[in-house]
Amino acid sequence: MDATAENRADLLNDEPARVSILGRLWQQRLVIALVFGATLFVVIGVLYCLPVSYVADGSLIVADREPVSGTAGPATTESRTGDVQSGVLLIRSPRLLRLLLARPGARELIATECGAFARQIVSRFRPIDCAQLAGDPEAQLRWVQSRFSASQVGQSRVITVGYRSPNPNVAQAMVNALLQQFLEDERAKMRRSHDEAIVWVRQTLSQVDAELQRDAAKLDAFREQHGLMPTTTNPLAAERLTQASQQLAEAEAAQAEAEQRFQQVRTGRVTRQAADTRAIADLRQQLTQASALGASAAQRYGSQNPMLLAYRRQEADIAGRLAAETSRVSETARRDLDAAKSRVENATRELNSRLQAAKEASAAATKAGAMQHELDVKRSSSLDLTQRLGQLETERRVLEPGVELMNLAELPVRPSFPRRTPFLLSGLSVATVLAFGAGLLTYRPRPSGPLALGRTYTRIPILAQVPEMRLRRTGKKEVAGRKREFPLAAALSLLDTYPPLLEAIRILHARLVLGGFGGRLRTLLIASEMAGEGKSFITMALARMANASGRRVLVIETSLREPCLGDAMHAPETNGLAGYLRGGPVELVHLDAMPGVDFLLAGSRMPDSTELLSGPRFRDLLDSTRGYDLVLIDSAPVSDLMDGALLAPVVDGVVFCLRAGRPPVSQALNTLPDIQRSNGNVVGLALTFVPDRRTGRPGVAHTRQVQARRELQPGHA
Repeated sequence: MDATAENRADLLNDEPARVSILGRLWQQRLVIALVFGATLFVVIGVLYCLPVSYVADGSLIVADREPVSGTAGPATTESRTGDVQSGVLLIRSPRLLRLLLARPGARELIATECGAFARQIVSRFRPIDCAQLAGDPEAQLRWVQSRFSASQVGQSRVITVGYRSPNPNVAQAMVNALLQQFLEDERAKMRRSHDEAIVWVRQTLSQVDAELQRDAAKLDAFREQHGLMPTTTNPLAAERLTQASQQLAEAEAAQAEAEQRFQQVRTGRVTRQAADTRAIADLRQQLTQASALGASAAQRYGSQNPMLLAYRRQEADIAGRLAAETSRVSETARRDLDAAKSRVENATRELNSRLQAAKEASAAATKAGAMQHELDVKRSSSLDLTQRLGQLETERRVLEPGVELMNLAELPVRPSFPRRTPFLLSGLSVATVLAFGAGLLTYRPRPSGPLALGRTYTRIPILAQVPEMRLRRTGKKEVAGRKREFPLAAALSLLDTYPPLLEAIRILHARLVLGGFGGRLRTLLIASEMAGEGKSFITMALARMANASGRRVLVIETSLREPCLGDAMHAPETNGLAGYLRGGPVELVHLDAMPGVDFLLAGSRMPDSTELLSGPRFRDLLDSTRGYDLVLIDSAPVSDLMDGALLAPVVDGVVFCLRAGRPPVSQALNTLPDIQRSNGNVVGLALTFVPDRRTGRPGVAHTRQVQARRELQPGHA
């Protein structure tokens, strides 16, 4: 074994000690034993100092009483849940407890119990004056109230009553006395309630009977006043209303006929019916003859003939008599019209009078019907009250309380508190928890090597220490760049929300700038020993920081066998670097998450990545990137492939990512000399996944350059 190998073997002893939980507990075994023994000693002492108490239990059941009459009332059909809860409250009520203390022998039981309590150890710390208790009724009430308990058993109708006392005989006697007192009180209360109900029903029945007699007398008087019979519903006969209506219709028809004749006579258009008299017919006939004779004479003898004049006088005389007769007929028609109108008015008044009388009679019948209905309702109420009164009197004779005794209290033989087995088991659990908690809290880690103190064993400086992160919900460790634990896109988004992470990247960028970043170090290779060490995250974070400072940045992914940037950043599919190395064009992409940065992704998987990267086209690619201020190359893990070692000589510098605690220092020391022997310029280390205890506070990077025990210069075997 050569000197370098010996040096590496020596360095293995200085790896950070990651002590497991069991190892920490073993180192603190003395503290754990002391805390466990002290806690157990206190538990045993408390067990013997605690006052011993016995609990006696009795039980009641809330039962449904079947009514004697066979009809279920409201008290028997409603749910008993409220009765059970009310019973629990009544058992511990001060009124019932005062009745219990008034029973013979109750105060003597309290005095006996007070003496038993005074003999216990705890009474030395809390003394009790039994003589003062015996003379103070309120103190006795508070004493028994604090020791009685009453509760419902699940969803059942059973009520459990318990009493806690240092004397088992007192506990049994107090519970049985309270049960008996409660049952007696329930019986007395039910008798009082039934008596009150009977008195109320009787009073109400008397009032209803008096009102019934008074209303019946009013109804009879009203019917007699309006001439109504008990079965009469309408005092006006239908035929009388029909007769009046027919008379009115006949009068209106006669009026219309008379008015028509009168109008015809006035206008001179006398119809055949108006002139249907012998006198008018004769006069018209004579007038016609005289007119014919006059016309014949005028034609034959001329207009001055005396005979014509005689005919003219005769015609005028006949016309006068016809006019007089027509006037007489017109006057007769007018008198007939007036008589018809008078008959219509009389018929209308008669019909209105009969209608008004019908309305009044109908209203009286309606009111009488309402009074009869009210009277029937009161008679029904009187009948119901009479039946209810009979039921209450019958139930009172066979009255039983709604709560029945289920069982009396038995004499307790084992104390209810403290129970030794559960108490000791609980004490052992508490002692175990306290002992292990004290061991973990008092543990102080022992640094076992320089990495535990945040240093490395080479002359290469630690440029930055990227802090470790955790998800708050799941508790998993989530670290930048480790895809299976924290997605790359999500890790990059933490640069805006997690100040310690952003501060570490700023320090890394600043130290690279001081070392010629973007100038002498224009092309930079980001490498790591194994996968999952934050290499891709460091590449993307540096690209983002350099682009924000105004530099033109190009990111090249050279992990051709296991490409990951495209999927992690949701980039479009391209032939990428693999296509270019096989003779295709350069296809750059841009990502929405990092505008302004050009990306040349790996493209499709290539099993012959080593041959392609060692060829001339990759060197030509680097020569064609002179227009960029910075070119960042994300390489494959050095332990898996030689791609990183092949690319190290053609770039200006190498940043090596090393996860805190992994890989072992021996593997990292094997990798770094390989890169240096290939003329790679390792400008510094980026320590990732650094827990809080390594950096002092998350995100604050510290650079320490420590001289190794032996320099690892290029060329060492």
